[in-house]
Amino acid sequence: LAGCVIGDGTYLNLGNYGKTHYFGGLYLSAGRVSHVQTMPIFIGAGPTTQGELVQTGGAFTNSASGSRLVLGLAGGQGAYVISNGMAHVAGQVYLGGQFTNALNSCKMANYPVNVHGGTGTLRVDGGSFRVDQEVYSGVEGNGVIAIGPSGTLDLRGDVILSNATTTA
Repeated sequence: LAGCVIGDGTYLNLGNYGKTHYFGGLYLSAGRVSHVQTMPIFIGAGPTTQGELVQTGGAFTNSASGSRLVLGLAGGQGAYVISNGMAHVAGQVYLGGQFTNALNSCKMANYPVNVHGGTGTLRVDGGSFRVDQEVYSGVEGNGVIAIGPSGTLDLRGDVILSNATTTA
């Protein structure tokens, strides 16, 4: 992959704002999905948008340290649920929004950067999920990290559990 959007509500400028529900899903049960570029992966981007990546096996790797995995952006709802297999993200992970200046640096002009918030969920029910850099939960929205009894969450960077404007 060279950048990816799962659940994309970028066509809101066509008069569909709040009228149309967008949904996208990627389901990985075996094999490997590799992301090697610095373009971000957005899951659930835009108001009235829902996106999910559900992994029941196989491997998901995001090996570009300058990339970002963003769950729930610009009012969207995004979820990554892993129950088996391995996931490795070399860059940053954002759950529930992303800093506006970081979004602008992605050059994703279609996203309504004036629409803040989003809901992002990282659920590790089983298998392993590794992040090499920072994890931001609730930057400009609501972020949830849930770990099940047989899940392993391996965080190598800082974990920021609030947007520093409210207490989580």
